[in-house]
Amino acid sequence: MDYPSMAARSTEVLRQRFLAQSERLGVVLIHIDDAANMTVGQDAFRARRSAQKIAACLRSLMEEEPPFSLIVSGLEPTLQLLEHDDALARRAQQVGLSRVRPQEHKVIAHALHLRAKDLGLVFSPDRDLIGRLVHAANQQFGLSFELAWHAIALAQAVGATELGACHFADAYFRRTSCHPGLNVFEAPDWERIDTTAIIPKLVDDPSVTLRRRR
Repeated sequence: MDYPSMAARSTEVLRQRFLAQSERLGVVLIHIDDAANMTVGQDAFRARRSAQKIAACLRSLMEEEPPFSLIVSGLEPTLQLLEHDDALARRAQQVGLSRVRPQEHKVIAHALHLRAKDLGLVFSPDRDLIGRLVHAANQQFGLSFELAWHAIALAQAVGATELGACHFADAYFRRTSCHPGLNVFEAPDWERIDTTAIIPKLVDDPSVTLRRRR
């Protein structure tokens, strides 16, 4: 086809390019999020080999001169990286984020109120709505805000001036494709819904109509 061929760059070439770029920009801290995804979708053998290579790469970054500081975040499988490199494990400090506690609901409500206000949306969260939001996120802090940002985006998409429970319900539906009876923001007995049993997935089909709009 007369297209110029491009050989895959080796890991070492990419590493040296990264180091040169980091030095030029003065990078001293690297944050790698969703680290567990680096080995997702592989069989056990390939996943183990990938984890070994990733762990060795992370350790080498900490041994550079000057060394990089690393923040590696993700779900629990991320900790498996430490099993493949003793030196990395010795340097690592594990910080676990606990589930959202009831006394922290006010913090989430205040943050969402300020965010909605900045975007021109009226939002007066009550205890019930924030409780539903945290439950829908399986008491996970980050996922609570992720669902909230999606609800805000949906409210803006339909030109709403007020962020309401219907936007949270639509955000949850688009994430889970769940039956209305299992929608945490619609069901009267929402506390009985096992949100861990619902397989998360996104509904990106533009033909899907929001069920209630304000």
